[in-house]
Amino acid sequence: MSVKYNPVRAWPHRRVKTFQIHNWTGYLALYLVAFIVVTSYFRETIGRRQWKLLHFTTYAAANVFLVHSILTDPTLKDKPIDYFDGEKVYMEILAMLVLAAVYLRIRHRWVRHVMSVAVRTRSCTSRP
Repeated sequence: MSVKYNPVRAWPHRRVKTFQIHNWTGYLALYLVAFIVVTSYFRETIGRRQWKLLHFTTYAAANVFLVHSILTDPTLKDKPIDYFDGEKVYMEILAMLVLAAVYLRIRHRWVRHVMSVAVRTRSCTSRP
């Protein structure tokens, strides 16, 4: 009996390039931006507090988009990545700026939280 397809025999010889990270990061960035846009249209029905929590995904979308931009070949010919190309350097600088903005945002929130806790503890301890 002859069988034309045998997965054990054919597997090592077939290399299908289905997973390329820059494609998947592009898809993920697109879906995150679409999610952000859709939730922005329903901001009033969602409520400002919930919308703001959902809208923090813009930081993730920006980072995924920048990774996608850095990993993609500008000529779309699957050449090796040139990290010192003008467009790549621009994206790398933007990535550093986004990371700095995230750090400053978290630090600002943390300082506000610490200050509010300090004010509350002072007001609780100052009562006779």
